This record gives sequence, structure tokens and C-alpha cells, in this order.
Amino acid sequence: MCKNDATSVACTNEHCETAMVIVTIQGLTGRTKSCVSSSVCEPNNQTFSFNYGGAQLTAFVHCCKTDNCNSVNVSATGNQTENKLMCYMCDGGQSTVCNKTVQCNGNQDHCVKGTVHYNGKDSLFSGCASKNMCGAASQLGFLTGALKFDDGPHCCDTKLCNSAWTVKLSVVPFWVGLLLFVAL
Repeated sequence: MCKNDATSVACTNEHCETAMVIVTIQGLTGRTKSCVSSSVCEPNNQTFSFNYGGAQLTAFVHCCKTDNCNSVNVSATGNQTENKLMCYMCDGGQSTVCNKTVQCNGNQDHCVKGTVHYNGKDSLFSGCASKNMCGAASQLGFLTGALKFDDGPHCCDTKLCNSAWTVKLSVVPFWVGLLLFVAL
């Protein structure tokens, strides 16, 4: 059994999680409590982070294995200052060009690119990510709401390795999705 907001739910997964999620679009902060796959929880405390220039999400996640163990709230910890990695990002709005750059922060040690599906639309994303976010992206729905990764994420760990690309997608639905998820 895991806490899920105000109630307890039976889980088929092996772990419970509680997370503090910070989205820097407008300085919003949210918390989640749910069931998660054990592959997301190694080790028990992790920081997942991604940065697409106009939006950044950092989630401080604590996992545990006993009934209702995720009743405690998690605090934001860790260094979120700029690091040495720089990656390509996409222009905001309706732009289809991804040739601007973004400075990575904290544990964002990889460049990333791919597409997500949200509200019936495919949206491009390109920017910085933590290594653990790259490895567990398909299982991070508890952090990103209803976002589904259609292509990728494709991650690499050297400066500007997520080469600039041109596509016919918009990043606006992705940013709006992150904002709406945290606002709820």
C-alpha cells in the first residue's frame, strides 16, 4: 500500500514514492505520492532533472518499500547551479528549429532530444537532462503527468552532442503540459 495524495492505494509495483517537483516556468512547486517501478528507485533517493531553456523540471524523489512509507514530504536538496555542459534547445512558440543553446544545471550531465505526445499532439524537445532521467524516461509518468515519450529520449554526454535539427513540431504543448501538471 502506498499513499496517493490523501488516500492509500494497492500497488502492483515494488516501491512507493514521494517527490517534490519544481518547474521553473513560473516558479511552481508540486508534490507527488504514488506507486513506482523498482527500476526508478535505485538508489532510494534520486534527483531527476531536465531543462529545455524555457522550462526546467527538477524532481527530488524518495522511494521506500513498506506500507504507507511515503507519507513524509521530500525537501529540495542538491546543487542546481550552472555546470560546464551546454546543449542545443529548440526555439519556443511555433518554431521548428533547434539550433539555440542552453546551459545545463546541477546534475544535468547529458544532452537530450526526442518527441513527446501530449494532448493528442507530438512535440519536440531538446535540451539538458540528468543521466537517470535518460535511463528511466518511459517510467517517469508520475513526474511528467500525461506526457508520453514517442521518440527518445536520445541522450549523449558531450557539449552540443544533441545536434541541431529541424522538425515540424511545436514545443509549446510540452511546456504547457509541465505547467499544468504542477499546477494541479
